[in-house]
Amino acid sequence: MVVDVEVFVTGEKRQVALPAEATVRGLLRSLGIASGGVLVCVNGRHVIEDHPLADRDRVQIISAISGG
Repeated sequence: MVVDVEVFVTGEKRQVALPAEATVRGLLRSLGIASGGVLVCVNGRHVIEDHPLADRDRVQIISAISGG
């Protein structure tokens, strides 16, 4: 089974095919995005990396900004 996820990375919209048991961590890994320094929301709710993904989930990946 394949899971389609809409991913918003810096305003870009993409669809990503993932295995049915995919998690946020797996999605980040497949996109080549380091998990440290990003905030991930699924369907408008902040989630942790172990959060399972479902068909047609809307995922937003927001880069954390730091500075002084």
